[in-house]
Amino acid sequence: MRTSLLILLVLASAVAQVLPAQVAPVVIVETVQVCRAAADAPTPPVPSAACSSVRTQDVDPQGAALWMLSEVTIPPAMAQSRAPMAVLMQAMASSAIYWDGQLIGSSGVVSTSAAREVAGQFVHVVPLRPDELRPGTHTIAVHLSNHRGALRVQVPVHVLAVAPLDAIREGIGAGGAPTLLAIGALMMASLYFAVAARRVARRQDAALVAGLIFCALVQGGAELWRVMLPITYVEQIWRLLLIFVAATALGACLVAYSARRFHYARQRWYLLTYALTVPLTWALLPGFDARTFVVLGVAGVLALAATVPAAWRGEPGSRAIAVVLALLYVAAPLTTGGFLERDLFLGLTVLSMVLLVDQLRIVRQEQLDAAESRAAVERLQLELLRRRLTPHWLLNMLNALIAWIEEEPTTAVRMVGLLGEEFRRLAHPIDTPLIPLHDELAACRRLLELMSLRSGRTFTLDDSGVSPALEVPPGVLHTLVENALTHGRYRMGATFTVRHVDAQGGGTALAFDAPGADLPLATHADASSHDSSSDGFGLTYVRARLTAAFGASGTLTHGPRHDGGWRTTLHLGGVSA
Repeated sequence: MRTSLLILLVLASAVAQVLPAQVAPVVIVETVQVCRAAADAPTPPVPSAACSSVRTQDVDPQGAALWMLSEVTIPPAMAQSRAPMAVLMQAMASSAIYWDGQLIGSSGVVSTSAAREVAGQFVHVVPLRPDELRPGTHTIAVHLSNHRGALRVQVPVHVLAVAPLDAIREGIGAGGAPTLLAIGALMMASLYFAVAARRVARRQDAALVAGLIFCALVQGGAELWRVMLPITYVEQIWRLLLIFVAATALGACLVAYSARRFHYARQRWYLLTYALTVPLTWALLPGFDARTFVVLGVAGVLALAATVPAAWRGEPGSRAIAVVLALLYVAAPLTTGGFLERDLFLGLTVLSMVLLVDQLRIVRQEQLDAAESRAAVERLQLELLRRRLTPHWLLNMLNALIAWIEEEPTTAVRMVGLLGEEFRRLAHPIDTPLIPLHDELAACRRLLELMSLRSGRTFTLDDSGVSPALEVPPGVLHTLVENALTHGRYRMGATFTVRHVDAQGGGTALAFDAPGADLPLATHADASSHDSSSDGFGLTYVRARLTAAFGASGTLTHGPRHDGGWRTTLHLGGVSA
């Protein structure tokens, strides 16, 4: 419900921005005479056969200096209006504007060489005096040069017009207010999410949302750059490139997040398709706007392809994401004039909010699961301690100790030390969710050595090839060793192994292998069948520890091996880790 209200509020703001306002009198210069400049002398030439007539948007001053010549007819209504009027020149070039042969304004320094040119502003506005606005025909000449552009653009000259000064200023600042509001809302939502998720284990999909939001903020900041600060045509080129790069990275985050959340098995296919689209878009399409539009469009299609099936299944979070993506596709053809400059960013802000809500829901659920797991672990720890300190277990240990004191005092001292370390570990349960694997393996070896001394049989642990820096929940392997010693009844001793194994869905997994028990075949088969169908107390404790540390991706599987042994696999985090 909250997500729906948020979407409606932001969309209402976008609709209010695109509603047509009262149209002010504007004279747009659609065709001009283009004359090449032979020298730096800023004197408007006389139109001749050497000049060519072209559309204003087809004029290309990149790498050259040229003149644009035209006639402008001022209607009586404009001349009689008291509203201040101005000439608007929007181009990737330095410019000098002449009105009826007189220089009325310049931006930068126009020159035939890069050494003498000074980059002018992308938007050049020159106010006109009332005496310059008499009704009738006037000549306008614009001297242009572009020698400092880092990249070529498809449409260097955007517009040449005479319009009310207030309308020009409003047009330049259009979209600034909603963009500022969207940026503020996005930053506050991000801060709230960061605080809410501070105690939750890091998730890759949360990082993807953070990357998407960062790219949206960069894109919004680039739009505000043009609106709030004077910008030269050189900076305009870099601004357009920044928008394209941010849009490309944003699309990658969107595709990766959607595929990871809702179609993990095909994640690589989605990312590969998008990765192939980006260079093709850059190579085949002219203009930064077209490239940005297509890159984001392809990202949206791939995100929808991953999300819509999940929405059809009713998977939590998928429907809101699919609705926002679909609304963006509907809005694109309806608001073509300002979609990339304003409406797209508003839509991305709504999408980012929806993704944050989706992540917050996941975080809240994980926090609840973690709290329940911690409570379960505490209960199981107390029960485990009670079971370990049974009189039978203590009596066996003490009897073995008495025998060693009489026969081999040195061994008895070693046994007392190991027994003390074991009691110390049992008396102080570890509250941290993870400890280094090295510490866990050391506890397992102490237990095996203690049992070896008590029984006179040799019990060892083979952990070759396992990284000691890996972190595991405390007590999980120790509990598996205890289980094996309790149920295995190894009359000849045993060697247990710990190995890294491949885990389905990614992540890390450890396999604990116990050899076949020294029992008659029928008895062992019965025990295996019983163990495979239900968990004992020890496995319940291990499962609780894994869930508390890794959430739903921390799981345990176990079953007999083909050689008669037993394997228990600990999945230490998976897709969501």
